[in-house]
Amino acid sequence: MHLLICLLLFPSLLQAEELNLREAQEAATRTPRFEAALAMAEASREGIQLAGTLPEPRLGVSLQPRPVETRLGPQQGALQLQQPLPWPGTLQVQKERAHAEARGEFYRLQNEERELRLAAGKAWLALWQQEREIEHLSDLLDWSSRQRASLEAEYAAGIGRSGASLRARLGEEQARLRLAEGGDRLHGLRQALARAIGRSQGEDLVLPADLTLPGSLPDNAGVQDHPAVLQATSSVLRARSSEELSRLASRPDLSFGLSWLFIGEAEMPVQESGRDALALNLSIRLPLWQGANQARRALAAQERAGASAGLRDTELRLLERWRLAQDARISAERDEERLRIDLLPIAEALLESTEEEYRGGLARYDELASAAMDRTRLRLQRDASLVRLWKATLELEELARPARSETDGMTRSAQGETRRD
Repeated sequence: MHLLICLLLFPSLLQAEELNLREAQEAATRTPRFEAALAMAEASREGIQLAGTLPEPRLGVSLQPRPVETRLGPQQGALQLQQPLPWPGTLQVQKERAHAEARGEFYRLQNEERELRLAAGKAWLALWQQEREIEHLSDLLDWSSRQRASLEAEYAAGIGRSGASLRARLGEEQARLRLAEGGDRLHGLRQALARAIGRSQGEDLVLPADLTLPGSLPDNAGVQDHPAVLQATSSVLRARSSEELSRLASRPDLSFGLSWLFIGEAEMPVQESGRDALALNLSIRLPLWQGANQARRALAAQERAGASAGLRDTELRLLERWRLAQDARISAERDEERLRIDLLPIAEALLESTEEEYRGGLARYDELASAAMDRTRLRLQRDASLVRLWKATLELEELARPARSETDGMTRSAQGETRRD
């Protein structure tokens, strides 16, 4: 009956294909949000070459409204070309800082990918659990409806009691109310999963009814290889480069230039009259304002200290996430196994035995209804334990999986290969 209800509420499910948990996680890495993060990471890599180049040369022109007389003739103007030359080592440090920024973006992209995969997995599990709840409540509603119809028929025939039929009707209406509430939540959960995997609508999403137990996991977190740690490490390297650049900023910069002087014809006959002149220029930037230099160095030192603290905090947070997820997995695995192997078979047997005793007049209806409710409650608890087990497993998977190296690249083609893996 639950399948019929779902098809009546969502007729598009007839043409839809099933979406399993792993497919939902992979779909999360093809969303516009991830594509935007990927484009930013690729753009940051292009900045490495730009940071290692010389500053752009400067071209200037000067004209003299009243030419200055020289021996060769009046000087009418000049064409100047200057090339700034940073202090030796400055360009290399700038390139190292740009590389650290690109490296940080590369690992930030990987961390974003993991968070998207984890969010999509949790959204899938929430929808799956809600669908299973509707399934179990539909079974309970079918059972209650049959019992209520049987009791009303017995009461009409004068061989039953009105109290039993009323209790059956009350149980039926309560199951119908819970089923309606679950249906209301179902739409929101479908939309949440649709957003997580980059779809505009979630009504056509079909999830498989069965969810297997997750496999084994590694014993330790290995947080040193997590992209969040490597991103924080890149921030430390970038801060160190910034600190070195603030130190180099107190060194003088040179500018080498050429000036082409335009000379007019002299009034008096002079040898080489009107001959243009070429001059070499060398200028130097004098870092006289030490207060500004000290402020830059202090700011860079604070940035480095903050990045180092951020790295330590990231490591501690990941270790804490690992411990919490591991404890949650152990607890959920224990509960799921006990419910599946011990409690649910007992509940099924109890309901079957109570039904036989009720038909034989040895059990009251409230005992029968209680046995049916116990079976439904334990089914819901088993599904909840399985979902908790999978959520903890997904968390541990994302924490334990080492980051891709920079040699793997950040392009969309490399990302596509990673998805296929």
